[in-house]
Amino acid sequence: MKYGLFKYETENIGDEIQSIAARRFLPSVDTYIDRDRLGEYCPDEETKIITNGWFMHAPYQWPPK
Repeated sequence: MKYGLFKYETENIGDEIQSIAARRFLPSVDTYIDRDRLGEYCPDEETKIITNGWFMHAPYQWPPK
């Protein structure tokens, strides 16, 4: 099993703070997942992610596969 953390293309520092907080609850970070392209993410094995954020910029990306 892998553990993932969101990455962003934004100037909103709140997004970064949420990832820093989520990181504290993961035993490791094996992959970084683009939050705004979450629906395109196809992991090669089960991946756990703490999802936080506002997903309405690209609602067609929700829910993830």
